[in-house]
Amino acid sequence: MTRSPSLVRTKVRHELRRRSVTVTATRRLTPGMVRVTVAGRDLADFQAPGPADHLKLILPGADGEPVLRDYTPSTFRPVPDGTASPAEPGSPAVQGLPELDIDLVLHGDEGPASAWARRAAPGDRVELGGPRGSFLLEQAGASAVLIADETGFPAVARMVAALPPDVAVTVLLAPLDPANAAYFDGADVRGADLRWFTGASRAEDLGIAVRAVPQRPGTWFFLAGETGLLIPLRRHLRHERGLPASQVVAQGYWKHGVAALDHHAPLDPQDPD
Repeated sequence: MTRSPSLVRTKVRHELRRRSVTVTATRRLTPGMVRVTVAGRDLADFQAPGPADHLKLILPGADGEPVLRDYTPSTFRPVPDGTASPAEPGSPAVQGLPELDIDLVLHGDEGPASAWARRAAPGDRVELGGPRGSFLLEQAGASAVLIADETGFPAVARMVAALPPDVAVTVLLAPLDPANAAYFDGADVRGADLRWFTGASRAEDLGIAVRAVPQRPGTWFFLAGETGLLIPLRRHLRHERGLPASQVVAQGYWKHGVAALDHHAPLDPQDPD
């Protein structure tokens, strides 16, 4: 009997390092998302091969203690391509230092990372940590369903690029701000089926769409975003459908009313894997 292909993820550990980098450019991607490009010699051995990798943005806190926030690295350029950073005399791009793009969701000055991203300017210094490990996709299922709000957009974009071309990909996106859909304008989504869910009924409509996904052998799911949005979807997939943990990768990136959520903690403490 031929087995249906299924997702195989292999974990790779990296040396945990703290890196000092310089902002070389910022670009507003959507009304509510900004790309901050950083560069520096400390990025020479940077590695983030997993599509859902995370690094730590290390910011100074008001009380002297550092503030740590997790973000998916968007694009790493060991050698600058000459397009991401301004070609100003003395800039890191001209000096040929490696560059890294980090895409952040803005929500006013309510959070330290958002406040920093709103004001970041070329020449600013910042520190990064990690990633401490990567999950590599060595084999994928016959189809994949990727689900996210805007905090998961960078991971979804990387996931689509990392999947083999013969995998049928459905992308279900539920941003809080519909204007953030512009993040995928012009993006290479390899023919993926993108569907959008916005407005007051976004969570309900997203749930209906997930339940309507055909039950096919080998289909696997990746979920990223606000925990309250993802928990009922994960419970449906794991319990109503009976999918094993290996076919449902769910990561809570943030939670209403909670600062500095640990995305490594179980998404659903009442029902951990």
